[in-house]
Amino acid sequence: MRIIIFIILLCINLLHIKAQVEERVVEGCIISQDSSNYKKTLPYATVSVWELPDSNFVKGGTTNNCGNFLIKYKVNKSTKAFLKISYLGMHDNIYILSNYQQEDVDTIILLDRDFQLDEISVLATKPQIIQKKDTTIIDTEAFKIPLNSYLNEFLSRIPGLVYNKNTNSLKYNGRPIQSIRLNGKPFFDGNIQTVLERLPTFYIDKINIYQSKKNDDSYSRSDNLFILDLKTKAAFNGAFLNSIEGGYGSNNKQYINIQTNYFEENGTNLSFFAERSNKELYNKYDGNMSHNVGINGHKQINEQVTIAGSINYNNIINGAYSEKYEEQYLNPTNFYSFTKNENSNKTNKLNYRTFIDWKPSNKTSFLFDLGYDYSSNYSFSNNQTLTLNRYSDLLKYDWQEISDSIKLNKNTLNSTSEYKSHNFQLTNKWIQKISDKIDSEVTIDYNHIVFKGKDKSNSTIFYHTLDSLYNKEQVAMIPNNRFEISTSFNFIYKLKDNLLIEPYYSINYNNENLVRDVYYLDNKENKSTTYIDSLSYKTKSNSTMHNFGLNIQYKLTNWEIKSKLQYSPLRRNIIQSYFDNQADTILKNCDVKYDLKSTWSKNNIYISLYYEGYTSQPELGMMLSTKNTNNPLNVYKGNPLLKRTFLHSISGYVSGIFGLSTNVNFNIKSNDITEHILYNSRTGYKEITPININGNWDFNSSISWNKTHKSFTYSAYNNIFYNNKRLLINEISSNDTYNSITKDLGVNVKGQISFRPSWGNIDFFGEYSLYQSINSLEQNKMSIMNYKVGLNNVIDIFRNLQFNSNFSYLYRYGDNIDTSLKSEILWNIDLIYKPFKKGNLIFTFSWIDIFSQRKNFVINSTAEKKYEYKTNQVPTFILLSLKYSFEFNKAKK
Repeated sequence: MRIIIFIILLCINLLHIKAQVEERVVEGCIISQDSSNYKKTLPYATVSVWELPDSNFVKGGTTNNCGNFLIKYKVNKSTKAFLKISYLGMHDNIYILSNYQQEDVDTIILLDRDFQLDEISVLATKPQIIQKKDTTIIDTEAFKIPLNSYLNEFLSRIPGLVYNKNTNSLKYNGRPIQSIRLNGKPFFDGNIQTVLERLPTFYIDKINIYQSKKNDDSYSRSDNLFILDLKTKAAFNGAFLNSIEGGYGSNNKQYINIQTNYFEENGTNLSFFAERSNKELYNKYDGNMSHNVGINGHKQINEQVTIAGSINYNNIINGAYSEKYEEQYLNPTNFYSFTKNENSNKTNKLNYRTFIDWKPSNKTSFLFDLGYDYSSNYSFSNNQTLTLNRYSDLLKYDWQEISDSIKLNKNTLNSTSEYKSHNFQLTNKWIQKISDKIDSEVTIDYNHIVFKGKDKSNSTIFYHTLDSLYNKEQVAMIPNNRFEISTSFNFIYKLKDNLLIEPYYSINYNNENLVRDVYYLDNKENKSTTYIDSLSYKTKSNSTMHNFGLNIQYKLTNWEIKSKLQYSPLRRNIIQSYFDNQADTILKNCDVKYDLKSTWSKNNIYISLYYEGYTSQPELGMMLSTKNTNNPLNVYKGNPLLKRTFLHSISGYVSGIFGLSTNVNFNIKSNDITEHILYNSRTGYKEITPININGNWDFNSSISWNKTHKSFTYSAYNNIFYNNKRLLINEISSNDTYNSITKDLGVNVKGQISFRPSWGNIDFFGEYSLYQSINSLEQNKMSIMNYKVGLNNVIDIFRNLQFNSNFSYLYRYGDNIDTSLKSEILWNIDLIYKPFKKGNLIFTFSWIDIFSQRKNFVINSTAEKKYEYKTNQVPTFILLSLKYSFEFNKAKK
């Protein structure tokens, strides 16, 4: 601790150059003048601010429908700047700015060129991706975009951007993006899936990816969130953009989408959509369908009040037929199992959020953030699993031909699960400016979760080694309740213009009730049940945590240093009732959190180093000593002796050097929570208990490069990760415990060349990935390599006819991969016809997966096992669709 404080103080004393940065505002009006001296306002002219004397770009914008512009920019106090105004077919104009913080340049005239251009020759091609310090800027105008594409399709073409629909996650260069904004303001509460799959790419001008800063605006509650900020095209601002789209095809594929969008440059937005679709549900299962309705709005009512809110409703039915192969790491021999499964999920979700920012004066502001989440789910699963004590090639194909001597058990497990969950959230914040150097914040957070669930399972197990049959049906009722409230007090003191200190205190109270009542179903006809007290529990937990912390922020011309130290004493009381017994436990701990971040930037180079260390407490459910026997062969038992975990994380980020952007992250966990597995080698029974262990760590690194030269863009992306995971295993009849250590290595390399003629866009890419896993109890390591090449193109065949194609060939090579899964050709094409010049009516012919080779196949490993998983996919289908778009222009004043 003393060393960290010494480093902070040393940096503060060494870096003494003060940053003299101020914000300036310039506004004015642009008009055009032709050879006859006729003058008129000039909408959508480009206005940019540049520094003198080096002509470094500072900030840009465009004029509105009336030719007016307003630009806010930050420069050093002593810096002089100038305006550059340009418009196609007119002479550029330069205007030297004063050093005033507020400047009105009145009217600037652009003159028509004294000659007419028969054609336009583009001498320089726009770069597709620009890196400016810690911000990545993607220019959609530099791409030829299909007329009917949405953001998720466009982002899949950007190297380093990976969108996973199944997990609703988006990553850039290995870093997760936690929120999405529109013109700097919240958009659908940052819901990634809603925005990417509903918003047309055509509306977007630029996409900025950056790291949020807590003091930048009211919406950032942390300075570690990565934001994807969408900037709309000026031509679409100030108008209601409406569209109706529908399609129907083979294999019962269908969709209909209705939406309305309204954008303004200042962040005001209003969006509504309603959709019914199954065109992107590729699992082969009757009845799969998704329904979505959403509305979002953001409006600054006046200088004092800003209101934002969103409502999202989702109903989805998604089922699948799947197969799963597992190899359980044990000693001296492994378990090998194969599962045939049918499952279906029906989910309803409702998300609501309202945000109000009220500033009654320049020194006072109040923030109100109200949220409600509702979800309900009904799912069933029917599966058959065969487990062996020795591997057989027949396990995946023909169980009847396998010798009974190596069979451990065959389990037929039918289960259903249903639950309902309500989550109420409320945040109130009061921000008060006490003086020019002192600000204060008071925050109250309230969170209440009510959960009701019911699990039902029927398991029939035949033990081959014992020649016995087991059958049991059980029902578990799970009503849970959790309540949490916290209050924090922050004081921000500006010691100097470039030095801030922020002492704070918060108190957090948490109350949690967990109940699980388990019954055996004795007679299906009269539905008689028996209460099983050995598997049931009633647990109450309440905890109080006090957080004492200090934040320090120091800024210089090129440097910025942030440091945080937090000390948190915790008192936790757990009362557990089971077997007519009651255990009352009081735990006292002290959590510590500390981090140090240092950034350096100059011109376009940005370097960041970050260290974070913190402790975390085990979840209450892990500390319950009763067993969960939903699956009688895989029983989970809690551990009341679990201790807290310590995490240390070091990361670095560099961008702007030779067009490279790189990110490195290393994590190590002390006292990490992992598993202790007890197993029976004769029956295949496993009992899993969480325990604390040392030795788990991981490393992740990524690097990307992008370069534009004439009509070509070259991109490269590389990602490497390494994991070291540990757990303990031993046989029930033995006292010998073994360490099972699994080491994973992953490498992904992708290169892309894009050719952008005036009539289209052609992307050729190649990709190589390696996944390697080795376990300390195994004789052999698992190694999988994927080789992939592809060609994506968008071509304007005629002025009103566009061809879009996405082709890729994947070859898998590795251990025990089925021949039918080794190669995969995926080819989708769209033929897009626009009958009218205005483009408000679009016909699309789509042929998806032309060769019917789509495969959902996953190979992975954990600390306890390696597994393969695949689901049956819908074969090729054709889809015919029609989209009609129209605008309602905003009335001009």
